[in-house]
Amino acid sequence: MAGQSAWNVVRLLRKLADQGQAILCTIHQPSALLFESFDRLLLLERGGETVYFGDIGKDSHVIRNYFAANGAFCPANVNPAEYMLEAIGAGTTPRVGDRDWKDIWLDSPECESLRSKIAQINNEALTRPVAEKTKLSTYATPFMYQLRTVTARNYLALWRSPDYLFSRLFVCSFISFFVSLSFLQLGISLRDLQFRVFSLFWVTILPAIIMAQIEPMFISNRRTFIREASSRIYSPYVFAIAQTLSEIPGSIVCAIVYWVLMVYPMHFGQGAAGLNGTGFQLLMTLTMMIFGVTLGQLIGAISPSVQVAALYNPFLTLVLGTFCGVTLPHVNNGFWWTWLYQLVPYTRTIAAMVSTELFGLKVRCKSVAALLAGSFARLGLAAPADQWLVSIHKRPFSLPNYLRRRFGIVLVATGTHLNPPITGDKNTLLTKFQNFHPRLTRADFAAGGISNASGLNAALNERERVCAHLGRSIVYIAVCALSSLGLLTTAYNRIMAGQSAWNVVRLLRKLADQGQAILCTIHQPSALLFESFDRLLLLERGGETVYFGDIGKDSHVIRNYFAANGAFCPANVNPAEYMLEAIGAGTTPRVGDRDWKDIWLDSPECESLRSKIAQINNEALTRPVAEKTKLSTYATPFMYQLRTVTARNYLALWRSPDYLFSRLFVCSFISFFVSLSFLQLGISLRDLQFRVFSLFWVTILPAIIMAQIEPMFISNRRTFIREASSRIYSPYVFAIAQTLSEIPGSIVCAIVYWVLMVYPMHFGQGAAGLNGTGFQLLMTLTMMIFGVTLGQLIGAISPSVQVAALYNPFLTLVLGTFCGVTLPHVNNGFWWTWLYQLVPYTRTIAAMVSTELFGLKVRCKSDEFATFNPPTNMTCGQWGQAFVNITGGYIDNLDATSNCKYCSYAVGDEFYTPLGISFSERWRDFGIFLAYIAFNMAATVIASRYLRYAKR
Repeated sequence: MAGQSAWNVVRLLRKLADQGQAILCTIHQPSALLFESFDRLLLLERGGETVYFGDIGKDSHVIRNYFAANGAFCPANVNPAEYMLEAIGAGTTPRVGDRDWKDIWLDSPECESLRSKIAQINNEALTRPVAEKTKLSTYATPFMYQLRTVTARNYLALWRSPDYLFSRLFVCSFISFFVSLSFLQLGISLRDLQFRVFSLFWVTILPAIIMAQIEPMFISNRRTFIREASSRIYSPYVFAIAQTLSEIPGSIVCAIVYWVLMVYPMHFGQGAAGLNGTGFQLLMTLTMMIFGVTLGQLIGAISPSVQVAALYNPFLTLVLGTFCGVTLPHVNNGFWWTWLYQLVPYTRTIAAMVSTELFGLKVRCKSVAALLAGSFARLGLAAPADQWLVSIHKRPFSLPNYLRRRFGIVLVATGTHLNPPITGDKNTLLTKFQNFHPRLTRADFAAGGISNASGLNAALNERERVCAHLGRSIVYIAVCALSSLGLLTTAYNRIMAGQSAWNVVRLLRKLADQGQAILCTIHQPSALLFESFDRLLLLERGGETVYFGDIGKDSHVIRNYFAANGAFCPANVNPAEYMLEAIGAGTTPRVGDRDWKDIWLDSPECESLRSKIAQINNEALTRPVAEKTKLSTYATPFMYQLRTVTARNYLALWRSPDYLFSRLFVCSFISFFVSLSFLQLGISLRDLQFRVFSLFWVTILPAIIMAQIEPMFISNRRTFIREASSRIYSPYVFAIAQTLSEIPGSIVCAIVYWVLMVYPMHFGQGAAGLNGTGFQLLMTLTMMIFGVTLGQLIGAISPSVQVAALYNPFLTLVLGTFCGVTLPHVNNGFWWTWLYQLVPYTRTIAAMVSTELFGLKVRCKSDEFATFNPPTNMTCGQWGQAFVNITGGYIDNLDATSNCKYCSYAVGDEFYTPLGISFSERWRDFGIFLAYIAFNMAATVIASRYLRYAKR
């Protein structure tokens, strides 16, 4: 907290203590005024051993006398709270004296007096009458009161964050509108029947959208939740339930909007259930949204970081969507993953919605023949000549009973929803100086030292008024030397212990003694830190200069300046804090009637400074003018920048093994999972389809990489924005280096995925042989790199990780749906037909499928033949061979006169040729796919140049 904020909190605690409330408080780096506001001090050393426990006294005289009596004298102008920590050796400095301060305390009269007082309190407690035992609760309020209060707070938080709800509503509305236009005014043909199923399948993306929005919020606020839970204000179970309840109203609105935009434009409700059945579909849509809320809470609660949580979303989205019975049919063929159909919750949702829509719907086929596997034609029924009735064997069906079995209770996952983290605004000093001089930068200090330090040109005659001041607690201090180079630093010692801040200042002092000019900002400096600097630049609100001059030993120069203008600083008060109170930087009024800015302008110190600046300017004008040379924006060539930044990115990734191994593990697991799902594929018609679906799983790789790349790219962009002001390297170098640094990891993941995919599933049985699997490896690698470039593009155009996460589910499903696998490529005049040519996955699937199925002989199993009967006195070959010559496939029993068995495909080429795919065009498709990668890289470079979202 800033100084004034901490003081307001301590004043509140002081009032509570005066009313009889016992308070035990821990404070980080308290000032002398804050320290003296407390009655007693409990000082502990490492290990929890007591060093002192007693009164503080007015002006800290009790604690000062105790340490002085034991050989540690605290000067009057030094904060006792900091000095006693140094005295006992809490930092890196050795402790004062030879004896351990724990032993000194145990042998002191103060400790003996405390023991006597504790014994007296214990004796008095034993003489009191024992109160009646009551059943005490961990929490002060009942369960239902906690639930009502926390739920109301969550409602208020959502109401004050409209972008959180409107972003979800916008994405759901856009998806529903997109699906409605894709399947506009569906009829009752067999193709329209399939489109009705695929349109309902889009409901599975709703949980993914909600999960992507909820997970980052949980993880970013986990620390706040732990702090709230430790205070026993409410139960974690209460918060988990309240979080789910608070999401229900928004889910209801999104479900209604999605349902309205989906039902009426697509002409739903033409079956026996009618429009009344669409109400049940609305209920299932709402259930899917609540399922996404609870699943997002669960993933956010168990994930250590946003990057790890982001890996779950694409994998769960595709697994749940694949094994729901739409993209991959449910067949009892002994595959081990058959049980997944019963385990996946989407199976129940899709089954209930599809059965409601198709129950009693009269279908009119426009096909020439019934060619579905396992079907047979009934010529004995009255029907037009061009219409064949298809009979499908099924079990007894009852719609009400089926719906009751499919709709149950959504189990609420335990999770936490936390308030947003409080972050302080960056001071405008950096902005002012960067606007004044384009090469000015800063060095951010952390507990370990300096994280970034860059050179800058800052002449001594720069005007001091270019600085600005945002809050009371920032003091601007300048260390000036006779060097033309300067170093601007922001030392936020609010996040550093006192000893760490002191080590940083000592480093700056050494640099200044070597001739380095340093301008440093420090948050709440102690008196010792304050005196380590040579000069002070003090600003008030608006960036107006209040003082710019020497500090002096024991701060006597700055003390005398303020005392001469009516603001006397006591000897035992930190001057760095007092001068801020004197100029009215906090909530307290300033000392005196005049503005301290006007006092400075009229002071002799300001006049002396102006004379010195004029002298420096005159000396600069008398110097010989150097020859004009062609100046470059950057000090180093482009290729040198690229090599250096790429090498740094390689090193950063090498030091982040979790980032690389998590991606490698997920890719290996997915490949292993797919291999077990389609183990040892044969040459049947079903195996032909499974080969296509196994290749379709390659489309999940970019989704996984995108979810991991986006947080990393946005985090690195923040670092680049901080470094860009010093013109170390260009934004083009930043964007290109981000892509190059990801290529080695992508190569490793692609090889592992390829090895676990090709050999267990017996790929390479076509004419291309095992040599064609090398092309599959190449396409897998390009898919990995495409995911890297697309994720970086989304990160470059997104202001935050939460916004970037909203793109992923939508892009994953759109790119996967319109690649020609889940939704066949048909030229039926639908407006979205052009998407097949635009989606890059179309090229990948076309190239990989044509390579795998080229020349592959297909032999149908017994249950895969379409059965028909030829006319009397004709064999199956005589009746059907002409049809086979036109459409492809083969007849298994050419000489039979009944029960002719027709297989749709004789060779794999017949499967992809009607789709406009050609084996000879696979390298063309590969080149087109590389063009998409190049476009992503170019767009990322442009977005990195113009969209930086640099907010201070």
